[in-house]
Amino acid sequence: MSIAVISFHIRVFGSSAIFDMNGYLSHQVGLSDVINFNLLHLSVPIFFLLSLFLLNAKWMKGNIDLFARLKRLIILYCFWVGILILFYYLENSLSLLKPNTGIKMILFIVTGGNSVYYFLFSLTFLTVLSFLFFNLSVTIHWVLLLFSTALLWIFPFFVKTFNACSFLTAFWNPLNFLPYVFISTLTCKYMKEKKDLIHSIQYHRIIIILLSVCIITSICEWLWFLDGNNFGYNGSAFPSLTRISVVAGAGFCFLISFYVHRPSPSVIRYLSDYSLGLYCLHGFVYWYYEKYKILMGFSFHNAINLIIVVGISLTVSILLRRVLRTGLI
Repeated sequence: MSIAVISFHIRVFGSSAIFDMNGYLSHQVGLSDVINFNLLHLSVPIFFLLSLFLLNAKWMKGNIDLFARLKRLIILYCFWVGILILFYYLENSLSLLKPNTGIKMILFIVTGGNSVYYFLFSLTFLTVLSFLFFNLSVTIHWVLLLFSTALLWIFPFFVKTFNACSFLTAFWNPLNFLPYVFISTLTCKYMKEKKDLIHSIQYHRIIIILLSVCIITSICEWLWFLDGNNFGYNGSAFPSLTRISVVAGAGFCFLISFYVHRPSPSVIRYLSDYSLGLYCLHGFVYWYYEKYKILMGFSFHNAINLIIVVGISLTVSILLRRVLRTGLI
């Protein structure tokens, strides 16, 4: 999933007019768009689902230590946002980051400085919600799941129809991720009640329904949601994560993962161990790598760029883990 995030940022699978403010209206959806927005964009939601599921699994066993969890997430957030501020300072661009109004300060906090660190803020937010809703009934969780998922179509329609409140479809909007609280909790509750749940007909039906919903809503979204208002917070004319297809796709991948019993290959386990470092460092690595390429006049295929950026990010992660406290990398 970390590599999926990096692949999107580097545009390994190509770009298109959907990223062009002047060309998106005549844009025809292509394979690169489907890969970028319908596959790679599942990475962060799957992160949320995995993290919240493992958290709920601990709580199911009575290992509830909310404050320890929040403390770790807050330390991670402050550390990486601090690194971001230092980066802007070293690049003499601190004025671009500095919030000068109360609203901009709130946005700075929620977005992690308009960076990938919005993930850490949103995960903290979702962890609190998961704790607060943990003891609610299954029925209430289903109602909240359906309501929170419906918002992901209501928001794009509102933004496009009224030409306002574009922040509702922002990639960092924490409300995008509410459904993952209820999906993870419901999965835990049902698995506790029925040990062989994944082999039941109901489980198979839910997987088929999720895949069907993902495909159908994806088609509808490509037809309906292209809009210039989305550029402000997404860098494209298409909502990044404010889509029902993202919830259904992430839920589908999450549920079918329980069918995998074979141990992961050592390479995957190794990369997984440093996934936080890959996710948090690749932006800095890619920035300096691009500057170096321009300086030297180099030009490589984006697949080569991906290998280099992942390799450097992984190396830096390994080195930093030796000098920093446990859990920061």
